[in-house]
Amino acid sequence: MKILVVSQYYYPEQFMITKISESLKEQGNDVTVLTGIPNYPMGKIIGDYKNRFMKETINGVKIIRVPMLLRAKGIKMILNYLSYAFFASLQALFLKQKYDCIYVFEVSPVTQIFPAYIYKKLKNKNCQIFVNCQDIWPEVLKSNGFEEDSMIFKIGHRLSKYLYTKSDKILISSSLFKDYLIEEFEIRNDIIKYLPNFADEWVLEIEKKKIDNKVHFLFAGNIGKAQNLELIIQAVRKCNQKENIIVDFVGDGSELDSLKDLVNKLGLSNIVKFHGRKSGQELKEYYEIADAYLLTLQCNNKICYTVPSKVQGYMGAGKPIIASILGGAKELIGQCKCGIICEYNDVKKLSQTFDEFTLNKNEYYVLGENGRKYFKDNFRFDIYLYNLIKYMEE
Repeated sequence: MKILVVSQYYYPEQFMITKISESLKEQGNDVTVLTGIPNYPMGKIIGDYKNRFMKETINGVKIIRVPMLLRAKGIKMILNYLSYAFFASLQALFLKQKYDCIYVFEVSPVTQIFPAYIYKKLKNKNCQIFVNCQDIWPEVLKSNGFEEDSMIFKIGHRLSKYLYTKSDKILISSSLFKDYLIEEFEIRNDIIKYLPNFADEWVLEIEKKKIDNKVHFLFAGNIGKAQNLELIIQAVRKCNQKENIIVDFVGDGSELDSLKDLVNKLGLSNIVKFHGRKSGQELKEYYEIADAYLLTLQCNNKICYTVPSKVQGYMGAGKPIIASILGGAKELIGQCKCGIICEYNDVKKLSQTFDEFTLNKNEYYVLGENGRKYFKDNFRFDIYLYNLIKYMEE
């Protein structure tokens, strides 16, 4: 097949769309990626890239990059989204190749569907648009401070409905997302397909590794407002066992500096440690040191219907998950009995859970084993790729 991948984010930005695209190429498909200039998550251009139209080839995948306004907070983030949609749609008009399908990797924003729609409408009406919904729009806007009665949210709602209805297939990672699409936008049931996320299988190699006599809790991933990470820090402050624990944050994002300030203000810098973004062997080491993995989210809207991709990685690593969440991730963790689910957004309950786990961590070993078994049966990459290609070939 000739496949056009539309994604605002791509290597060297760390998103799973890079592995998906390269694996589709390895399967004998002709793959082109229409993406932006890499600047996620800090709004600074990565490496030697310039903010302009350019082409390159990475591991056999043809990459077309378009300029864009760099990431920032608030309304500037909206402009970042719109600038990619505009320039990628403009570029789509000049694509000469006839693609069989367009695979839209729709983490925020939903406007990434625009270039796919423009290409299909004006260049090749016979191609099929597959939208892999990773973020639930327009609910994501609420996490950025835009309420339902705001003009931005109303416009986002109309755009979402319009673009979802232009899709030939919508791939979802959570069953709750299906209910939302049907009820909110009247999307036909038959075009919605379940395709759960995967995690890199190096997590299956994770073993227990002790470097001190502390109990280590790990949060790995984007450090943003939606992750509700202040909850973890406030819970640590209330712990009776705080002298026996270490909380490791691996990753970066828009809230990193404010969380560092909070930790220093509360005098927790010897307990809560920020290690920045890691990859490869470095990240694996933090997974091995950890006794349990942490998952928190802002769930005051329907954004929590989705399942963050880090959940699959945590499960494959074979250690318990401690979560303060609602929605799709809570449903998954409860279903496969791989973690401890605290009351949502409850500092006291999360603090008590840290204390209980610290005193009795060996009793929770089976939760990690449950998660790893479920991962092997459902979330390996070869299963994901097989189902994705099957949907495309249909």
